[in-house]
Amino acid sequence: MFGRFLSDHGMLSRPQERLHVRILAIAIAIVLVVLLAVQGSQFLSVTNFQSMAFQSAELGLLTLAMTLAILLAGIDLSILAIANLSAIAVASYLKSVDAAAFGLLDFGIAAMIAIVVGVVCGAINGLLIGFFSVPAILATLATMTLYGGFAIGFTGGSAISAMPEGFAVLGNGTLLGVPVPLLIFLLFGFVLWLILEKTIFGTEMYCVGSNPKASLYSGIDIRWVYFKTHTLIGVIAAIAGLVILSRTNSANPDYGSSYILSTILIVALGGISVLGGKGKISGVILAIALLQLFSTGLNMMLYKTSGSNFLKDVIWGLLLLFVISVMHFFQRQGRK
Repeated sequence: MFGRFLSDHGMLSRPQERLHVRILAIAIAIVLVVLLAVQGSQFLSVTNFQSMAFQSAELGLLTLAMTLAILLAGIDLSILAIANLSAIAVASYLKSVDAAAFGLLDFGIAAMIAIVVGVVCGAINGLLIGFFSVPAILATLATMTLYGGFAIGFTGGSAISAMPEGFAVLGNGTLLGVPVPLLIFLLFGFVLWLILEKTIFGTEMYCVGSNPKASLYSGIDIRWVYFKTHTLIGVIAAIAGLVILSRTNSANPDYGSSYILSTILIVALGGISVLGGKGKISGVILAIALLQLFSTGLNMMLYKTSGSNFLKDVIWGLLLLFVISVMHFFQRQGRK
């Protein structure tokens, strides 16, 4: 029944539109790499690529969370607020720990605190969207403000810093030369790939994202699909907060203000339909790598330019409009 449902709604056909977007993304990356290499910068150095691997993990985790929301034909504006609230909760615990005695047990407790925060915040989103039928954009806009308010109220608007030295390995350590944050991101990417490609729950997510009414008539309890998905989104966002806390050695209620726009851009570039129900995690992972290349290259090129932050925001916005327009064009062509 699921297979027929997917075929009827075009989810197993027209892969050309995603292929075109990925080819476009690869072309952008190649042009960028060539330009930077010609400029003689340090862009192609091993050190720079390792630095990008450290930086991309936290954004990558948040993007995986946003991917699930957009697959359900929605959006989650609260993921960054969940990440920051998670980081603040963990930081508060770590400040009470004897830094000299910090060990695996403390790591485990910190991870559990983050997961609990993620589950609670994600479940609230899922309850609003799945059981009270609040549109995702309105529900998560409200909870973004709520969670952000909790974070500011708890910290007084200031950062919590100076974590135990041993905690830094999660965000700054390496394993066999590979950054630990990158390994965490790849692990979550693999788990989500398994869920989406190999489980009934993953199939239900695609069905609900493609056509909620038809999914309901097919016997899927769409309320629980929304609830479970947003709970999972909350957990992923909370783990991103854990990585951010470890990498930056501080928890800040205002951290990463530009990340929401970046995650939406990456999801669109990765071939996920903004209308829901279509796309692959593999495309998103590729897009994360490409956008990190683009972001790093952009920072290098605008490093000494006055108003560089303004220019970067303009470029990101234009790129998002361009990618969504290209995707929409190929989707329309595919229907003809």
